[in-house]
Amino acid sequence: MTLLLPYITLCLPACAIPLLDLMPTVVSSGPGGEELERMGDSLRERGELRMAFTQYEKALMLRPNDPILIYKEGLVSLAADRKEDALKEFDKAISINPEFAPAYESVGEVYFRKGEMEKSRTYFYKAVKIDPTLWNCRNKLGLIYDRQGRHNQAIQEYQLAIELHNQNGVLYNNLGVSYIYKHEYDAAIAAFNRAIDLNYSDKRVYNNMGLALGRNQRYDAALEAFRKAGSEAQAQNNLGVVYLNQKNYDNAIQAFEKAIELEPAFYVTAGENLKKARIAKQQQ
Repeated sequence: MTLLLPYITLCLPACAIPLLDLMPTVVSSGPGGEELERMGDSLRERGELRMAFTQYEKALMLRPNDPILIYKEGLVSLAADRKEDALKEFDKAISINPEFAPAYESVGEVYFRKGEMEKSRTYFYKAVKIDPTLWNCRNKLGLIYDRQGRHNQAIQEYQLAIELHNQNGVLYNNLGVSYIYKHEYDAAIAAFNRAIDLNYSDKRVYNNMGLALGRNQRYDAALEAFRKAGSEAQAQNNLGVVYLNQKNYDNAIQAFEKAIELEPAFYVTAGENLKKARIAKQQQ
């Protein structure tokens, strides 16, 4: 999402939660190769993927068919955007240990990135059936349901994720987005406030907050939220979009004119929106 789009769009930053966040709970068992594995973990976390993969390969020579080492090779492949290789490695880990929940979660992540939402959903559910504590699976299920327009189910998944990980502002942001989709703006505002209280200060949460406040006709507060998401010109443009969508054309025109006055050299979007507002007013 960018504030330079003609219309405000909701942001779902939780899509970017990396699988690395889940790794401290995955501990290898079996003798041999521990130092090689630790070196691989450190290299992978630093983004040195080729060297990390080499260390895991060396560790596998000492612990053949170790599902966790194979799983970690899959994480390297996924980080390198080699999705098909990652799938093969995760599937192999599952074939060795059918109760290895993180591998199911990772298969779900691959399909999520490939845009194959039904396959992704199937694997996320398999993961939480084995390990109900995998909060990020619940979060991803919420994202899938929101994309499918099944917002009640999305809210249920986000709430389950929050029960497991209630200090994560991303989850409250995503919950708020679902409430916006359902036009439940007070609930959305409360969720965004909670995200901010938890020091989740990503500009996109303020954009979403501004949209919820604006749709709730709290325009001054919406403008303040938009200001925290971008420049004054961007904030005025976004407020204008709120007015335009509510057919409040006079206020929309005024906001777009302010945006252009503030940043005339490059703020093309506000000019386009201003034309739309003037045309819509003439057609009333």
